[in-house]
Amino acid sequence: GESCLVKIEYGNVYFNSTKSSKSNPPQLVTLVFNAKRIPNGLIQTREWTPGDRFQPSGMKGTKKVQDFFTDNKTPRLDRSKIPILTTQDNQIIAVGTRLDERYKASSSSPCLEFTIKCPSI
Repeated sequence: GESCLVKIEYGNVYFNSTKSSKSNPPQLVTLVFNAKRIPNGLIQTREWTPGDRFQPSGMKGTKKVQDFFTDNKTPRLDRSKIPILTTQDNQIIAVGTRLDERYKASSSSPCLEFTIKCPSI
């Protein structure tokens, strides 16, 4: 008979790497950064790599991006779809829609807006 690869992760069922429940459709989100903290006003995007760390907004310390994904129950198959936003010198300023606390805009700082298409996490 036929066989089918089934994977269950965080309560989601995957058949042949296709999600059959709970989808995270991409959405357009505008992030607002403290322009003084972004060298030359340049923002780059890339995929996450093991060992990446950032300070999620609202937290005092840093956290591994991998642990952030685990805590938010982001399936492994979706993790490569979440953009990592960095400065020119590869400092992480956001993971998807979650800003790094150190780069958040305040009412007294000049703002830099950046719009991304990103699955919700």
